[in-house]
Amino acid sequence: MSKIEKTKKNILDAINHVEPEKVPVIFSTTSGVPMRYAGVDYDEIALDPAAVCDAFCKIFDVLPTDAMITTNTENAPYKGLQTMELMTFIISRDHTTVVHDQTNQPFFGEDVYDEIIADAGKFITKTYPEFKFPYLKEKSREEVYGIVKEAVKTGELMYQADQAIADRLREQYGIYGIDDEMPLYCYSPLDTIFDHIRGIRGTLLDMRKRPDKLAAACDALWEYGKDARAYDPADMAEPLPVAGTTFHAECFISPKQFERFTLKYLIDGLTPALNAGKKAYVLGEGSIAHVLDLLADTFPKHSLIVNLDTDDSFEMKKKYGEKLAFITGMDMAILQQGTKEQCLDYVKRVFNELAPGGGFVFSTNQMMVSGKDVNLENLIAIYQEADRLSRK
Repeated sequence: MSKIEKTKKNILDAINHVEPEKVPVIFSTTSGVPMRYAGVDYDEIALDPAAVCDAFCKIFDVLPTDAMITTNTENAPYKGLQTMELMTFIISRDHTTVVHDQTNQPFFGEDVYDEIIADAGKFITKTYPEFKFPYLKEKSREEVYGIVKEAVKTGELMYQADQAIADRLREQYGIYGIDDEMPLYCYSPLDTIFDHIRGIRGTLLDMRKRPDKLAAACDALWEYGKDARAYDPADMAEPLPVAGTTFHAECFISPKQFERFTLKYLIDGLTPALNAGKKAYVLGEGSIAHVLDLLADTFPKHSLIVNLDTDDSFEMKKKYGEKLAFITGMDMAILQQGTKEQCLDYVKRVFNELAPGGGFVFSTNQMMVSGKDVNLENLIAIYQEADRLSRK
């Protein structure tokens, strides 16, 4: 059995609350930490697929890893987007990764809901791109073609880098990407509005001032996206690769709001797959402890693995560990600021308290974004220790 097949079995055992032969060890990062370790300026090499691949993969020579959430860099094709005059994604200050800058993103006003409700398809295919890329109407057809052609060219180079990284991680290092082949992704329409249409402030304000309009717009977007969520039932017969979802707005809303604006869509989208035997991955951003009761009580036992972010790993395991599995572990604050000894002691506590009984996959408690998010010496030391502790 290959290392990847063993990792898949270990992840499945963990979700099923069976103590795996080896607790899977996940490295949760964008390009930031790998590029810092390689000592390169990502912005200078971003359009050189071979250079990006070499730099990204160098850290895996010293950092034992069974899996990643994705074996791609998780970076947006920012150079292509900037060619299209969209500055939503920019290079980080330390030039090791790409960051999402919502302050540079134009958002719609509250009157947008009427258009979404009336015709979500027209909004997505016409109104939205014309609003985000105003030059589509302002420039000539030839000028627009030139801009899009250049954006596609640069985007393709960044895509080639992602593919090269994914291939090398699988073939040379035996690293499994949890969501690389995800057959079903249920992205809440609330998060679509939150991330792309009204922004953080607008969406949270609408939830208080015009919740019915917001709910109707969510319904319209969900109905419009049903074809994209279609799948072959045969693809759901095996538990892995996982189905999945991501929580963005959910850390800001109450359990009651979660039921109305998120849970109903997850039930509609995920339940048939889970009932067929598929497992699902939930990426939580911020604190989602207040909605874990609803997840644990709504979906089949041992069907979800939740990637925690800021919530207390030990408390979540104690409270929900019988029903939910968790990807969590090393505290990023200690990893960044603690001594090597403090980090190693913390990793031992993580395995002592979270590993027994299954339901646990080791990672940092937050994704590493910037190259300066961690102390590299501490990082390598705790992953080498986690790899040792992960074996029976």
